[in-house]
Amino acid sequence: MNKITSVAKLNYKNYKYFSRNTCVNMIISSVLFLMITSFGLSIRKLHENYNYSNYELREVVITTDEYSKLTDDDLTLISLIPNVENVHVFYSLYPKEYMTISIDEYQLKSIYTFGAHVNFSTFSQKDILKKNNGEYFEPIIFGRHFNGLDKKKAIIDENYTYILGYKNPQDILGKKLSISINSDIVDDIEIIGVHDYRLGSGGLNKLNDISEYERIDFLEFEYNLAPVILSHDVINLFNVNNEDIVSDRTGQFNVRVFVDSATNVSQVCNNISKITDNYLSSEILEIEQKAKSIKDLQIFTNTISFAILIVAFTSIANVLIIKIDEQKFLTKLMQIIGYSKKDIKLIYIYDNMIVYSKAIFISLAIAFAGSVILDMLLMEHYALISTIDRFLFIIDPLLLIVYFSSLFLIVIGITYFISSKQLMDKKKW
Repeated sequence: MNKITSVAKLNYKNYKYFSRNTCVNMIISSVLFLMITSFGLSIRKLHENYNYSNYELREVVITTDEYSKLTDDDLTLISLIPNVENVHVFYSLYPKEYMTISIDEYQLKSIYTFGAHVNFSTFSQKDILKKNNGEYFEPIIFGRHFNGLDKKKAIIDENYTYILGYKNPQDILGKKLSISINSDIVDDIEIIGVHDYRLGSGGLNKLNDISEYERIDFLEFEYNLAPVILSHDVINLFNVNNEDIVSDRTGQFNVRVFVDSATNVSQVCNNISKITDNYLSSEILEIEQKAKSIKDLQIFTNTISFAILIVAFTSIANVLIIKIDEQKFLTKLMQIIGYSKKDIKLIYIYDNMIVYSKAIFISLAIAFAGSVILDMLLMEHYALISTIDRFLFIIDPLLLIVYFSSLFLIVIGITYFISSKQLMDKKKW
């Protein structure tokens, strides 16, 4: 047996050109097949494992503008729809230039800020359950939410309290601020709460250890983003019809409706459509609309994978046939020396197993590394909506076992068949 393996290794080196071509064919074909097939299987697995309790899938957004606002009666009717868990209304204040927010002796220049409808939830379930570094948190960290009686009230971003020089954000509660846009001013707006900086302050880290130099730099920086959330009466105090002050974007811009489960979103949307004809959008509705596309994508990837498989195995078979055919003189020589037909077949099989072993190692490394990179790029997206929060796009070990086992049997089978045929066909010698 040692003699046979030694001859097989020597044979591999002597026909290195053909061995290399065979190996490259196996690697390219294997990587393409494994990556495309694995991607198709992962998409199907994602579709089968949506997390229907996830807030991303439970949210329905009603888009409105200046000419299609929802009345309070409409909002009340929407909140009473069965399976509706939470209704959240946000207003926007977009000056044409910028607004100046004055607190104490300091001033912040902002390009926009938000208002909240005090008769509905100040913060949505999405805000309350917002995930950051594996933690869930309440949006209000000091003070309180709005309530239905609030007029001229505000909730400030935690980071801006540090920027304004407060070491303890709680100390800013009860302070008054004013907002000016050109010559229009609304003052005596009381700060009643401080919300967590992670709700969306431009991706900043918590600034509780901000230096004096950094604090002054922030104060001098123009166009700070949404430092406060206002009770919506403050926005109404600005004349939204005065185009010299604010743009058409000022006013109610969306309503978020949260449903108790994503499985009930479609029915809730149907009921909302009976109340308003405003545009509705939802992740789960888009997913349902894309269900057919996902099925078509699976058919496409399966078709491509099958085509690659046929081309790959045909190409590998042809290269093996050519390689063994080129060795017919060696076959005759081995028979003259005294090797049996069985020994010659084993030599060719061992020779091609060396090629197979190299190909399987390299293609496995490339395909696995590619799937890991793909999974890392997509993880933050699929982890939000799937019960599978990691490793979804990494190649399934079962796929690897089935594919490489099939390839192994094909290499063995073709080698055995061609070498047997060559040994029987003495006329070519």
